[in-house]
Amino acid sequence: MKNSIKIILLLITALAMAGCEVGEGELMKTKTGHLMYNGWCDDVNNLLLQVVEPAFNLYAWTQAPEGRKQEVFSKYFRSSIEIEELSDRAWIISTNQGSLLRMSLEYGPDLSLPGGQMRLLYVGSSRGDVLNDIIFILENKGDGVWEIRSEDGSIRFELALGISGIPESVVGTVLSVEGQGMFTHKAIYRHCSGDVCEDEVTLTFLSYDIRQPFEGVWNPSDRLELGAFVKESRRMGFVSGKVGLQALDENGVGNAATVTVLSPEEIEIEMDGVVQRRKI
Repeated sequence: MKNSIKIILLLITALAMAGCEVGEGELMKTKTGHLMYNGWCDDVNNLLLQVVEPAFNLYAWTQAPEGRKQEVFSKYFRSSIEIEELSDRAWIISTNQGSLLRMSLEYGPDLSLPGGQMRLLYVGSSRGDVLNDIIFILENKGDGVWEIRSEDGSIRFELALGISGIPESVVGTVLSVEGQGMFTHKAIYRHCSGDVCEDEVTLTFLSYDIRQPFEGVWNPSDRLELGAFVKESRRMGFVSGKVGLQALDENGVGNAATVTVLSPEEIEIEMDGVVQRRKI
């Protein structure tokens, strides 16, 4: 998540440069669009990694028979993690440093029917975390389609999984991703004078509108221990898709770009009438 924040900060610098040097040429425009796309991909992958994936993992653990619970736990969670049952339909994933994810079942423990929902509160480890303190709803829409949306309506994705039923994991699963919304990035700088400290908060807004579904597979690669969760891959490789992006600072200044995925290694960026292909 820190990586995506750094990307957005770089993006703001690029926006400022682009605004001051309009005559610099096509490369700067598409470079800015590339930064916007990289930041958006980080946000999407972090949403899958830190909310959707552990929600399915946790649900699999709650439903596993007693003889399989340790097997499921070891497969998806680090040994330092604790899972606490808050009630018969609510759980919390936590470490010795605090909670990470709270999950409650809104419509009973059986999510196999359309309309079944999980209510999720993500608590990040960093104050600048993009997903920090956002309440998400993960809903079964039927036919292998799940919707992940923020309760305030600012973020929405529809995930069509290449399987029916409730997955234990999205790793290795064919995904089709649609949706629209906005990620709010927060950078916090602390200024201290003696014993008095003040925080300076800078916000950046990255809105998105998926115009052609993003298709891809979260393929296993090196086994990673990232934060609380054991994961096989941190970044999803899209093979196709098209998205309209807009990056704005707090003053409403920014840029818009349309990005089309041509392959897992190449994208096409359109900005202000300039079209250019770039390697990912």
